[in-house]
Amino acid sequence: MRKASSEQAESDTSPLYHGKKATGLSAASLFAAPIAAGLIAMLLGGCSMQLSSLLPGGVSDTGPTVIRTASDETTGSIPLHMASTRDNPMGMSAIDWPLAQAALKEALARTDEGPSVPWSNPANGARGTVTPIASAFTKDGVSCRNFIASHVQNGVETWSEGIACRVSANTWEVKSVKPLKKS
Repeated sequence: MRKASSEQAESDTSPLYHGKKATGLSAASLFAAPIAAGLIAMLLGGCSMQLSSLLPGGVSDTGPTVIRTASDETTGSIPLHMASTRDNPMGMSAIDWPLAQAALKEALARTDEGPSVPWSNPANGARGTVTPIASAFTKDGVSCRNFIASHVQNGVETWSEGIACRVSANTWEVKSVKPLKKS
């Protein structure tokens, strides 16, 4: 009986789990975290990739490039397309042209040749001036004026000369514009 009681005492003090005691990190656990992080990054990064491009002999995208137009859905405040040459005759960005156009309207509304009217875009650092260079004249029954305009952006200065005509009481339309030839 004594033997049974000693066995019972031994089983009461022995642990229920009989695995080996860990002595430190194993080699597998040292590499598991970086591998898991890399796999997660690849999976999340793959959201913008075609899976076929990751496979051997995968299909590459050789289709046409799609260019969005103004009729497409717009989700930001900047238009998706640049203004056409007709809408932006001086080759400025679609963001700069409305600012230069306002200066052009102000300069052309004056009856005299007057000083240059400056414009600037603090968002991208572009700036310039518009200067009427002659008195108004009549062309095809409407009042027109010659002007020169400058555009400075990223240290590059360009000059244009053109003709704008009054199409209504407060509206001037650029009829022709070309790079100014320096003499």
